[in-house]
Amino acid sequence: MAISLLRRAISAVLPQRAKLDGNQKALSDAQAKLTPINQKMRAAQADITAAEESEQRLIALRDEMDRTRADAMYAGDALPDLTAKEKQLAEAEQQHKRLQAAARTAAHLCTKYTADLTAIYEEIRAHTKETNHLIWGATTEEMVALASELIEKEAQYLDVLRRVFAAATAADKIAMANAYNPFVGSANIGALHTPRPGHPAFVDPTQTFEQRQAERAAYFRSIDEAADTLVARLLTHTQVEV
Repeated sequence: MAISLLRRAISAVLPQRAKLDGNQKALSDAQAKLTPINQKMRAAQADITAAEESEQRLIALRDEMDRTRADAMYAGDALPDLTAKEKQLAEAEQQHKRLQAAARTAAHLCTKYTADLTAIYEEIRAHTKETNHLIWGATTEEMVALASELIEKEAQYLDVLRRVFAAATAADKIAMANAYNPFVGSANIGALHTPRPGHPAFVDPTQTFEQRQAERAAYFRSIDEAADTLVARLLTHTQVEV
């Protein structure tokens, strides 16, 4: 629990993680700008649509009046009284003028809103493009922050492993010398491999392959030596640690 809390505290102040968090906040802030502008854009477009619909109603009303007059003239009838229609047309024309003025303003607003949206989408693209690189940096940073813990725990593991295989080696040597069965598999230590990332935080880049092999051989020798020490301790009842 303490290690987990410490790890979270370290992660909170890691610079690459801080950059990623900052980028994600900037991305979120940019995306948040879209909603109010899109709402204004829809309102402006609604004004333009209202003017277009008003024009269609005017055209339809004029056409209706023209056809009524034409039908009367064609039939040789007196021209109909279109006073009510003319009043309706006048009101519609006044309303259309107001809607047209609002639509012209809305058209200019749409141009401005479109430019704003284009800039915001460009900002979002830039932050999105940066996200993968920042995640890569933050994950690498997180890995490096765990290096000391891994090396410490690995050393503890190798120490316990050395003592376990010292006992196993001693047992198998005695079994081989006396034809006892079964063997306990002390030779399995030859498959020892403790993987680490190939990062300088985990692997000393100045250490040669030969040096690493020498360290491995020394570890195996320490197991054989510890096996002999264990047998001696058991025979003499001493408490020397293997």
